[in-house]
Amino acid sequence: MINEMHDIAKNVQAQQVDASSAITPSYKEHLPPLCPPSDASPPARQKVWRFTDNNPVIAHDFLSYRALKRQVLPGTDACRASSCSVFTAPCELSKLPKLREKFVAELNIDEKSGLAKKKRKHIDLWMFTSFDPVANTSKVFEKSDLKR
Repeated sequence: MINEMHDIAKNVQAQQVDASSAITPSYKEHLPPLCPPSDASPPARQKVWRFTDNNPVIAHDFLSYRALKRQVLPGTDACRASSCSVFTAPCELSKLPKLREKFVAELNIDEKSGLAKKKRKHIDLWMFTSFDPVANTSKVFEKSDLKR
């Protein structure tokens, strides 16, 4: 009888661990409290574009400004600074002359990529640990190849 109760307790504990891991996803980067924000949601299957330093891309190309310890725009909170910044249209990147020496990566994302918050043609993407942005990059090209 005691062994049965012990087995039941172990099963309940295992179920609680499984349930808690299903509720709390694991993210690629350490995120600040309350991040991603409550209005972030799984992205639809789509192509997005991101500036990169490398061609071919490497994992480092998809780190957030916060992980890279780069200065962010005034008014950018720690949560947004912890996201991977991508765009829904490649032509939006051509409007950023400050980043003229960069490459542009075309990235395929979906609901398994992470949580996202879209604002106009920009998306903050908080990637799940299980998502590999390098493997989901379909092509990389020079910024000069973008059409205005």
